[in-house]
Amino acid sequence: MTTSEILMAYLTAVIAVTGVLGAIIFNRQLAAMQGQLEEMKAASALQREQTALQKEQMRGRVFVDTGDGTVTIGKSISINLLLKNSGPTPAYNLAVWSRAEILDYPLKKPLEFVDPEGDKPNILITPGIPFGITVGRDAPLSEGEAAAIHGATATRRLFLWGRVVYKDVFNVEHHRTFCLKFGGNDGPRDKLVWCEQGNDES
Repeated sequence: MTTSEILMAYLTAVIAVTGVLGAIIFNRQLAAMQGQLEEMKAASALQREQTALQKEQMRGRVFVDTGDGTVTIGKSISINLLLKNSGPTPAYNLAVWSRAEILDYPLKKPLEFVDPEGDKPNILITPGIPFGITVGRDAPLSEGEAAAIHGATATRRLFLWGRVVYKDVFNVEHHRTFCLKFGGNDGPRDKLVWCEQGNDES
């Protein structure tokens, strides 16, 4: 082998080793960069979760309070409920849809909860200051209806249900549904009782 051939072989070996070392270094740098990117993604996700949690803790949260739950029935059925805000900030643009009907019990099909239609009024509920609403119907109980909802063998109940829509201080819309029943042996004769379903928040 001539001197030039030896030098060429040596140079080829050096280039090959340099390439291998370069590839190893590049792969290590790439792995380090990918690791840093994953850490940044995890930190960003954690920050988003913390921000979402803070907003959830700070937002207004409207719920329905029945007061003492007493139902007084005369020429019409009218039940006064209170909307309260358990959060630390106000809830606004509040609107309510509600209905009262005497229905078979147990219910033969789920109740329908309707979103209030039209523009949302600029009703504000601040923490600690309740807002009163009235749920009911114009017609009084007939003798047949009264017999059907009272007593141990009562086959019907007076249902009061509705949906509350409002926004929090972060301009996010929320929904609260409520369902109450009256009659039978579900509770005291003149008191409202919460339904087993239909009281949800989103």
